[in-house]
Amino acid sequence: MTITTFWVLVMILAALGELLTMAFFSIWFTVGAFIALISKWLGVPFVAQFYVFIITSTIFILMSEFLLKKKLRILKSSYKSNIDGIIGAEGIVTKDINNVIGGGEVEVMGKRWTALSSDGSVIPASEVVVVKKVDGVKLIVKRKGSR
Repeated sequence: MTITTFWVLVMILAALGELLTMAFFSIWFTVGAFIALISKWLGVPFVAQFYVFIITSTIFILMSEFLLKKKLRILKSSYKSNIDGIIGAEGIVTKDINNVIGGGEVEVMGKRWTALSSDGSVIPASEVVVVKKVDGVKLIVKRKGSR
């Protein structure tokens, strides 16, 4: 096996590993092998090529980890999950809300939820409410327009 074949084989195996795992990790070994292959074509000895492979792969892995974590932190802070997306939404009370007898029911975004009032007041059916927070499977709501 020639050195060129070796680096091409490393590139192919690393690329396949990336395709199978989709972890955005093995791809950098593919890049490192490609750079090592270029260094081979420039006449660099095999031992130095191997160091080029290790160092460049490590640098790319560390850079991508740093950049991805920074991006993911930004995305995570701006991303609302389905349940978070319901906070601030308006709904209609479909069954009187009375915290003393276990709450009531509201329809928000086309789905019915068990609900409690945020201030403990009774909210009659057909009243418009705003979701303040989610507590387990219950919505905590207030009358629209009330503080």
